[in-house]
Amino acid sequence: GRPPFRAMSRSLDFFDSHKSVAASKVYTEDPPVPARELKSANSSPKPAVPFYPSRAPRSGRLGTFEPFPKYQEDPLEEKLKQAREAAAASKISGPAFRPTSKPKSTRTQSILFRQPGVSL
Repeated sequence: GRPPFRAMSRSLDFFDSHKSVAASKVYTEDPPVPARELKSANSSPKPAVPFYPSRAPRSGRLGTFEPFPKYQEDPLEEKLKQAREAAAASKISGPAFRPTSKPKSTRTQSILFRQPGVSL
Protein backbone atom coordinates (compact mmCIF):
# COMPACT_ATOMS: atom_id res chain seq x y z
CA GLY A 1 0.00 0.00 0.00
CA ARG A 2 0.80 3.59 0.44
CA PRO A 3 2.61 5.24 3.33
CA PRO A 4 0.40 6.37 6.26
CA PHE A 5 -0.82 10.01 6.63
CA ARG A 6 -0.22 10.87 3.02
CA ALA A 7 -2.71 13.32 1.55
CA MET A 8 -4.28 12.43 -1.78
CA SER A 9 -4.61 16.10 -2.83
CA ARG A 10 -1.79 17.98 -4.45
CA SER A 11 0.51 19.90 -2.16
CA LEU A 12 0.05 23.64 -1.62
CA ASP A 13 2.87 26.08 -1.05
CA PHE A 14 1.83 28.12 1.98
CA PHE A 15 4.92 30.33 1.88
CA ASP A 16 5.44 32.65 -1.08
CA SER A 17 8.45 32.29 -3.28
CA HIS A 18 9.49 35.90 -2.59
CA LYS A 19 13.12 35.88 -1.53
CA SER A 20 14.21 38.21 1.31
CA VAL A 21 10.85 40.05 1.43
CA ALA A 22 8.49 40.02 4.41
CA ALA A 23 5.36 40.88 2.40
CA SER A 24 3.32 38.20 0.66
CA LYS A 25 3.39 37.92 -3.10
CA VAL A 26 -0.39 38.40 -3.04
CA TYR A 27 0.09 42.12 -2.34
CA THR A 28 2.25 42.75 -5.40
CA GLU A 29 1.17 43.75 -8.88
CA ASP A 30 2.06 41.11 -11.41
CA PRO A 31 2.30 42.42 -14.13
CA PRO A 32 2.77 45.98 -12.78
CA VAL A 33 0.04 48.50 -13.59
CA PRO A 34 1.28 51.39 -15.78
CA ALA A 35 1.44 54.82 -14.14
CA ARG A 36 -1.50 57.17 -14.62
CA GLU A 37 -1.02 60.12 -16.95
CA LEU A 38 -0.90 63.47 -15.18
CA LYS A 39 -3.55 65.98 -16.18
CA SER A 40 -2.43 69.49 -16.92
CA ALA A 41 -3.51 72.23 -14.50
CA ASN A 42 -5.35 74.18 -17.23
CA SER A 43 -7.30 71.24 -18.65
CA SER A 44 -10.73 72.93 -18.45
CA PRO A 45 -10.91 76.64 -19.27
CA LYS A 46 -12.94 78.80 -16.91
CA PRO A 47 -15.97 80.58 -18.42
CA ALA A 48 -15.64 84.30 -18.99
CA VAL A 49 -19.27 85.10 -18.05
CA PRO A 50 -20.97 84.29 -14.71
CA PHE A 51 -23.59 81.54 -14.49
CA TYR A 52 -27.24 82.52 -14.80
CA PRO A 53 -30.01 79.91 -14.60
CA SER A 54 -31.84 79.48 -17.87
CA ARG A 55 -35.34 79.36 -16.30
CA ALA A 56 -35.14 81.65 -13.28
CA PRO A 57 -38.45 82.27 -11.44
CA ARG A 58 -40.00 85.64 -12.28
CA SER A 59 -42.67 85.89 -9.58
CA GLY A 60 -43.98 84.10 -6.55
CA ARG A 61 -42.31 83.18 -3.31
CA LEU A 62 -38.92 82.49 -4.94
CA GLY A 63 -39.25 85.25 -7.48
CA THR A 64 -36.76 88.03 -8.07
CA PHE A 65 -39.03 91.10 -8.35
CA GLU A 66 -39.42 91.76 -4.61
CA PRO A 67 -36.21 91.46 -2.59
CA PHE A 68 -37.99 90.81 0.74
CA PRO A 69 -41.32 89.10 1.44
CA LYS A 70 -44.14 91.11 2.99
CA TYR A 71 -44.58 90.87 6.76
CA GLN A 72 -46.93 88.15 7.98
CA GLU A 73 -48.21 87.58 11.47
CA ASP A 74 -46.61 84.70 13.32
CA PRO A 75 -49.16 81.85 13.30
CA LEU A 76 -47.50 80.25 16.36
CA GLU A 77 -48.68 83.02 18.69
CA GLU A 78 -52.26 82.59 17.47
CA LYS A 79 -52.09 78.81 17.91
CA LEU A 80 -50.74 79.14 21.46
CA LYS A 81 -53.49 81.60 22.34
CA GLN A 82 -56.19 79.22 21.05
CA ALA A 83 -54.62 76.27 22.91
CA ARG A 84 -54.64 78.24 26.18
CA GLU A 85 -58.30 79.17 25.71
CA ALA A 86 -59.25 75.53 24.95
CA ALA A 87 -57.38 74.29 28.05
CA ALA A 88 -59.11 76.86 30.25
CA ALA A 89 -62.54 75.90 28.84
CA SER A 90 -62.02 72.17 29.39
CA LYS A 91 -60.82 72.57 32.98
CA ILE A 92 -63.16 70.76 35.41
CA SER A 93 -64.08 72.59 38.58
CA GLY A 94 -64.68 70.71 41.80
CA PRO A 95 -62.78 68.34 44.06
CA ALA A 96 -60.23 65.85 42.73
CA PHE A 97 -61.24 62.19 42.21
CA ARG A 98 -60.81 59.95 45.25
CA PRO A 99 -61.52 56.22 45.11
CA THR A 100 -64.17 54.90 47.53
CA SER A 101 -62.48 51.60 48.43
CA LYS A 102 -59.02 50.48 49.45
CA PRO A 103 -56.65 48.83 46.97
CA LYS A 104 -57.33 45.11 46.43
CA SER A 105 -53.67 44.05 46.08
CA THR A 106 -50.51 44.74 48.05
CA ARG A 107 -46.76 44.40 47.65
CA THR A 108 -45.22 40.94 47.78
CA GLN A 109 -42.12 40.34 49.85
CA SER A 110 -39.07 39.43 47.77
CA ILE A 111 -37.77 35.86 48.02
CA LEU A 112 -34.24 37.21 48.31
CA PHE A 113 -34.82 38.26 51.90
CA ARG A 114 -36.80 35.24 53.08
CA GLN A 115 -35.20 33.06 55.70
CA PRO A 116 -35.82 29.31 55.47
CA GLY A 117 -38.15 27.88 58.09
CA VAL A 118 -39.70 31.23 59.05
CA SER A 119 -43.26 31.99 57.93
CA LEU A 120 -44.92 35.34 58.29
